[in-house]
Amino acid sequence: MSESLYHLRYDTITIGVFVEDNSILSYLPYHNGAEKFPVEVGYPTGLFKLNKSHNPWTVMKGEPRSNQGIRKWLSERVFSPNRPDVKELLKKLGLEKYDVWAIIKKTGGRTHHDKYSIGKANDPLNSKNIIDSSRNKNKEKNFIQDLNNRLNELDKIIDTLPKTHLDTSNSLEFNSGFNFENESYKNSIEPVDVFKNKKNNGS
Repeated sequence: MSESLYHLRYDTITIGVFVEDNSILSYLPYHNGAEKFPVEVGYPTGLFKLNKSHNPWTVMKGEPRSNQGIRKWLSERVFSPNRPDVKELLKKLGLEKYDVWAIIKKTGGRTHHDKYSIGKANDPLNSKNIIDSSRNKNKEKNFIQDLNNRLNELDKIIDTLPKTHLDTSNSLEFNSGFNFENESYKNSIEPVDVFKNKKNNGS
């Protein structure tokens, strides 16, 4: 693989892989690891798109954010470029200019607030398996998400349809879909003698 791979871990468990390709970052969740934690831990909100049609909003596990969104999440895991000692910090890291991803690769993106860490993948084959697994799972999750969205839209359409033809209140025990409380329906219904023809034929 031509890309550079970096694992995102929570504690010691890999929950996803950052893929660096010509300075463009993408993120693929490793569902086997991520599902071991609560959603907000295994699928960090800043790395995924949100389904805003739900209340509260829910993480769309199969739709990671783009390069810009990923870098925004990463920027919260490094020191600010506005620090007065930023030049000294960059020098200690061996960097000439401020770059979020370059700093992450040096520091691992560790903070005192959580147990996330980012490190270069040491096993390319295992990383490829993780990526293949993630992409397949993402396709499944995207299909399910799309199906659910379509069903939700269908429910909304059904809710707008007039329901007068479904009024079965006070109807007969046999539910025909009509309201037999109406006298015009009652008078239009005549009993049928199923033996009439046999009697007329003398049989």
